[in-house]
Amino acid sequence: MNSFAAVLTSLMNTSGFSSGRQFSDASILSVPNISQLTFVRDCGFCEPTYVNYAESEALLSGYHAAHAPILSPDRDDPFLNLCAGCLKVYRLSDCFIGIQNGIFEKDGKSASAILLLSSDDGLHFRFEKTLVEPSFDGSWMGQFVYASHLVRSGDVLRLYFNARNTANPLRGRECSGFSEAKIG
Repeated sequence: MNSFAAVLTSLMNTSGFSSGRQFSDASILSVPNISQLTFVRDCGFCEPTYVNYAESEALLSGYHAAHAPILSPDRDDPFLNLCAGCLKVYRLSDCFIGIQNGIFEKDGKSASAILLLSSDDGLHFRFEKTLVEPSFDGSWMGQFVYASHLVRSGDVLRLYFNARNTANPLRGRECSGFSEAKIG
C-alpha cells in the first residue's frame, strides 16, 4: 500500500458535510476587507486568494460567511506563496481531509500543485504532504496541476486532475491525468 492509500484507507463518507457546512472559492463569498482574487501575471487571469467558509441550516439559501478565511496565502510556504486556490473536503471515519490546489510562484513563474491537508473539525487544516506537483520540465504536467476530484470505487481511490505545460493560454497544452491507490 503506498502512502497515498495509507492516508486515505479510512475513507468512509465522501458526500461532504452533513451539518450544512459548505466550502467555496473566495470569488463566491463576499468577506469585508479581504481581496477576493489575485491576478496571476504570467497566466493573464485571476485565481482565488483565500478559501472561505460559509454555513447555513438550508442547502439552497441562508449562507453566512465566516469573518476570516480558513486558508490564506503564506509567503514562506513553497506551495502556497501566491494564492490559496481551492479546497475539496472529505469526511473520513476519524477526521477530515482536504485536497487543496495550492498556487505558488517559483523562479518567477506561477505554478500549482495538489496538496493533502488534514483536520479534526473540518475548519482548521494542517499540511500533510504534496500529492501531485508540476515537473517543471516542459512536459504535460510542466507548470500546473489542478482541478482535482477524488473518487472511490470499491477498494480503489482515484485522484483525477488537470495539468498544463505552460502558463501561456494560447501555447499551453491542457491534459487530464489520475493517480490511483488501492485501499483495504
